[in-house]
Amino acid sequence: MSTAIERALEVYEPDIAALVPGRRVFIDTSKMDGLKIPYSESALKNLCLRHGAVVAPKDQAELLLEVRTGSVGIVDKEFGVGIPELPFPIPNTALNTLTPSLYVFKRDRQEGWAKYIIVVLDAASGSYVSESDELWGTSYYSQWTLFGLGPFDLSNDIYPGVFEEGDETAGPKPPAPRVRADRRRPPGPPR
Repeated sequence: MSTAIERALEVYEPDIAALVPGRRVFIDTSKMDGLKIPYSESALKNLCLRHGAVVAPKDQAELLLEVRTGSVGIVDKEFGVGIPELPFPIPNTALNTLTPSLYVFKRDRQEGWAKYIIVVLDAASGSYVSESDELWGTSYYSQWTLFGLGPFDLSNDIYPGVFEEGDETAGPKPPAPRVRADRRRPPGPPR
């Protein structure tokens, strides 16, 4: 979930009137719902600081960032062909044990999803300043087992290793932030 939250907030490009260096901002998270609210609050604070804004108490703020969560959660998916663990009674006792699972193929997958909308308001008047598009983030972690071999782990860098140029043992390089096509800036002049 935390990776999905970060990816959702990575694509937020605030309006120039909203988060300019030195503006005092209060982050209103009262409309947030779901899991990982403290993590979301911290990621939002980091977002404001990255854009040069100053996070301030509500009574000292120039702008209010009202943040709504449409979704923050995990989807668990499991699929397999074979025999799952089965309860097996131990003779002459009231105890049960589980037989080992025997799968020809099995896949366990967890997906993290996050959706936010950020509305920026003037703190003094409560008037509208700007609003984000729907900010979506997703991540996944998957384990595969084939003919009893595995599990083989696959993910989209929710646990990236430390990457240095030329170091092939550190794992894949984390992906560049994804930006929606309609939010991309036009290319600058040739250098």
